[in-house]
Amino acid sequence: MADRKSLVTTTAPTTPITSSATGDKPQWPDGRTSPGTPASTTSGKPRWPKVETQVSTKSEKKSKPWWKKVTSALSHVMIFIFLAVYTAAGGITFRHLEVPKEKELDIEARIKYNETWDDVYKTLVTVGEGFKTSDEIRGLVHDTLLMFQEAVIDATEAGVDLGSSETESQWTFPSSFFFAATVVTTIGYGNIAPITFWGRLFCIIYALLGIPLTLIAIGDMGKLFASTLTIFKKFFQKYVCRCRRRKLSTDSEHDSPKSTKYAALWTFLQVMGAIALLLIYIALGALMFTQWESWTYFESFYFCFITMTTIGLGDITPHHQMYMLLCTFYILIGLAVTSTCIELARSEYEKSWQRMLEASRRLHGISLADTLRKLNDQIETHGEIVDFSIMKDIRRAIRGMGDASEGDANGEPRLVVYESNI
Repeated sequence: MADRKSLVTTTAPTTPITSSATGDKPQWPDGRTSPGTPASTTSGKPRWPKVETQVSTKSEKKSKPWWKKVTSALSHVMIFIFLAVYTAAGGITFRHLEVPKEKELDIEARIKYNETWDDVYKTLVTVGEGFKTSDEIRGLVHDTLLMFQEAVIDATEAGVDLGSSETESQWTFPSSFFFAATVVTTIGYGNIAPITFWGRLFCIIYALLGIPLTLIAIGDMGKLFASTLTIFKKFFQKYVCRCRRRKLSTDSEHDSPKSTKYAALWTFLQVMGAIALLLIYIALGALMFTQWESWTYFESFYFCFITMTTIGLGDITPHHQMYMLLCTFYILIGLAVTSTCIELARSEYEKSWQRMLEASRRLHGISLADTLRKLNDQIETHGEIVDFSIMKDIRRAIRGMGDASEGDANGEPRLVVYESNI
């Protein structure tokens, strides 16, 4: 066929071997006296040299059809579109449930503030009537100011802007969208929260459904980052390590020191690269927030780090409604980067721990082998065990190796040594 190439190789040598046993006559390793004649076997039948035939086929990688590629890309995009729609729907619902109560509290706080202000005014106007003493006047003014102070505090906690006739709602669409995103990402700054019964009940249900969806979206984005790291790995193997791309056929080749060294180096660079990518992402986000908010660069970096690690202290939160949506998407992408870094670091720590355990087992194995050698020397020399402390050393070495052999009723390994008949 056109797409197949047959490669025939023979294992027979191309030069004969001269042996004195055959009268200095050239002889081939399989018994032939010439390369053109078959060798004789014990049955008298001619035996031809062993021929190995290897047929190598050019594997044609069939690329995926274009519609499968489009479907795969759309599956990733649809996850984020669905998450965005879910977050937007949650923000609209929170706004619908909380705005009426917010307006009601605003009206009540303004009424209380105005009444308190009127009382203060009347007290200050009539403070000199009735020929009151200075102590009575001082006590009356003190009580009046305390009452006014409480009214101002209550109005501030209710979000009332006392400097204007109308208070801007906290539950605008951008802020509601941002709050819904902090719920499903488990950040939860706490600067804004539902206060109605139905709003809090909806928050519970919304979080139960939204958190798994967000984890799926973040995990999917993490896979995209992992595929990007795979591209960098191929570049690393080709140009940095100068490794040839080939399949290792045996375990000995796979576990060679060179391949192990390259694998460990790549794992280290992979973890360090992911952490560097996270720090760069946080640094760029800090630059954006210095432009959006009236923060210093350190405050912006602090906010981004607290957010990316889902600590969410809430001491610094964005306030500009214009940038709430951009901030939300920045957080979602950053969480995917953070989860990728954490998973890589966890995998590296696990591999390091496994290597430490394997090294410990090998050390115990060396100790066991040395002890068994001493035991064998005693048996060969004396015909029996002279130093019985060797048995304790054997038991200790087996325990250290985590031996899974058969034991006694308590699960302790047993070693039976018979006396030599010598």
